[in-house]
Amino acid sequence: MTTQPTQAAAGAAASSSPATSSNTTVDKNMFLKLLTAQMRNQDPMQPKDDSQWMSQMAQFSELEQISNLATSDSKIASSLSSSQALSLIGKSVTYLDAQGNPQQGVVDKVEMAGGSATLDVGSQSGIDPSTVTEVR
Repeated sequence: MTTQPTQAAAGAAASSSPATSSNTTVDKNMFLKLLTAQMRNQDPMQPKDDSQWMSQMAQFSELEQISNLATSDSKIASSLSSSQALSLIGKSVTYLDAQGNPQQGVVDKVEMAGGSATLDVGSQSGIDPSTVTEVR
């Protein structure tokens, strides 16, 4: 009994679909394995149309570019966040402490660790810039 390439491809795609498994992601290797499996299982008497292969390659290329764009956007957002935190040095700010109470002080220093910034305000250190409610 021979397996039709579309059935094998559909079964492989369904088992790796993000809707069925939230921790499975499609990457280059998975795509190439699926493509290889389709080529191996196709009927030599009825080969696939070249336009289908081109369509799949175009979809994969689009997926890769979207992934690259998301990575780039993440780097830009991190850079902007750091720049905004650095612009607070020497300014008087009001921020919410761990208990949610407003505190005031002057930003003395900004520390960068692991791609995120924290503020030193007066004697308090490690203040998340997102807790700042007012800048004077």
